[in-house]
Amino acid sequence: VAACREKTPLVVVDTTGLIAGELGTGLKIAKIRAVAPSCIIAIQREEECEPILAHFGGSVPHHHRLAPSPLAQKRSPEVRARTRREKLAAYFAAAGEREHLLATERVELFRLAQPANLVHQDLLPGTVLGLNHGEETRALGVVIEADKRSITLRTPLPDLKGINRVVFGDIVLE
Repeated sequence: VAACREKTPLVVVDTTGLIAGELGTGLKIAKIRAVAPSCIIAIQREEECEPILAHFGGSVPHHHRLAPSPLAQKRSPEVRARTRREKLAAYFAAAGEREHLLATERVELFRLAQPANLVHQDLLPGTVLGLNHGEETRALGVVIEADKRSITLRTPLPDLKGINRVVFGDIVLE
């Protein structure tokens, strides 16, 4: 968001639809804090966004509440998971057969926002990785194989120049 604000006066952040329960509310509150918006547009069927909006009171000056389009359809968790996997498969298809070898001693490894290493943790083939320069994700990668010293992966990136942080994801593709 900070990088976008340097380039344009208007930045729109479209978050996920997860708002239910402590997880959804906490996630949205954390995202709003991180973005520090001047305006929030809440799309809600009933009053499901109210606990999130109430948390900010007057600290975000403009709140707008909209009803979703009547054409919007709810998708089951299974359909959302399948769609996500299909989009990831299409993304990695763009990588073709290009493989990269990444020496783990040259990068920081993270899992669930905590430092990680391959000495105490297995990295399964098919695991989706975030390939970062610092905290900026440059691309995704998918593990072909890994040992304690290196990761062989596929990514649409032409090379791994500038990649200094790898974030282990929770999704494993077949």
